[in-house]
Amino acid sequence: MNKKLLTFDMDNTLIHSDKAHIIAFNLALQKLRYRKKKHWDIQKHFGKPKIDVVRAITPVNDSKIHKKMMDLESTYLHQKNTLKHVTRIKGVLTVLKKLKPYYKLAVLSNCSHSHISLLLKSANLPLNLFDLFIGGDEVIHGKPHPDEFYKTKKLLHQKPFYHIGDSPYDIRAAKKAGIKSIAVTTGFFTRAQLRHHHPTHIITSIKELPNLLLK
Repeated sequence: MNKKLLTFDMDNTLIHSDKAHIIAFNLALQKLRYRKKKHWDIQKHFGKPKIDVVRAITPVNDSKIHKKMMDLESTYLHQKNTLKHVTRIKGVLTVLKKLKPYYKLAVLSNCSHSHISLLLKSANLPLNLFDLFIGGDEVIHGKPHPDEFYKTKKLLHQKPFYHIGDSPYDIRAAKKAGIKSIAVTTGFFTRAQLRHHHPTHIITSIKELPNLLLK
């Protein structure tokens, strides 16, 4: 059987790791002697490429400081006290196992490739469920640009059938690549905010995917 390809965003689509990233970013800010930021002042930038998040939350416009922030956030993200806050979204393992016999599965994230593996393992999601991982460090531009989709097509020799994600950045990137999208409301974007970007479908829970895709 020639399986179609489904691509997934990671954060707030397969796992919840916002709290871990926020802790890591605040530790990085403190290390550089800047004030910690409130949860939402960091979280509202998630979904963008990591460098854009760093630029938005760092008090200075200095590329060297931004590089230090990125390196420090990565270091603190690897700590056990940070990773304990990474959790699997309810029902996701069952859903992926149901889809696996019929679809190829890939993860496309603006996190780095190494962080994709780290965070999925921390959430107890088996890496062998997926045929491919593409991180933001492997393309020139992360989502909302379509580069991750183009790289996926180049490596797997097929265009994704659907992309599943929780943010407008996912919808916009998929649309630019000519790919249908399924928006899921397990992130911090509302149904109205997602609908504004015209995804192909909107679902409340990833548990709805088998009924939508296994007809």
